[in-house]
Amino acid sequence: MVRRVMPGSPALQAGVSAGMEILSINSVVPTSPEHFVQLVSATGSGSVAVLAVYDRPAPLEVRLAARPPRGFSFADAMVGQPLPDLQVDDVHSEQPVDLRPDVMPPVTVVEFWATWCGPCAMALPFMHDLRNRFSNEQLRMVSISDEDPATLLAHLTNAPMSWYVGSDPQSDVIGELWVDSYPTWMVIDAQGTIIAVERGADGIDRVRQTVERVLLATP
Repeated sequence: MVRRVMPGSPALQAGVSAGMEILSINSVVPTSPEHFVQLVSATGSGSVAVLAVYDRPAPLEVRLAARPPRGFSFADAMVGQPLPDLQVDDVHSEQPVDLRPDVMPPVTVVEFWATWCGPCAMALPFMHDLRNRFSNEQLRMVSISDEDPATLLAHLTNAPMSWYVGSDPQSDVIGELWVDSYPTWMVIDAQGTIIAVERGADGIDRVRQTVERVLLATP
């Protein structure tokens, strides 16, 4: 069963969509998701994978692309895509927060982090600097962790964050946005389009540059 299809992928271009049940690939019936991945790899980039799909009379032909480069993250594929309508529970207010409100500010920064993450702690002063430099009307900030609210609130006692902090223990939002490492930041523009995805210890500096480029640009 297809759970998600990566934006811009050959599968998406061929018409594969979430909810489809794949019966076979190149006439071979996969016995598990891992077996399916092996069959895709064996087909090879540039070749066509023929997928038989349940309740679909004609098979889907997917021309496979080259493997992503080393260091590629699935989250990178979100650049240029609209931010989905998602909610996360804010630990401060105990209320759901829309990541994409009806009226978007010029810039939104969504951070994915964890209390145990060293690079996340290193980035915290730079997150505070962004918050202090720009108003809420200019810049909206949301930090999301897969940890439970109690763990986050205990951590925030010593390392406070003066913006939305969301708990996503089932990784619903994290999974939907293809985040696979901490810290990861997504920068979203006023139209709700993801314009940058940054990761790692030095990612926050590139986030800062992107925010400044948008908010300090001369009309």
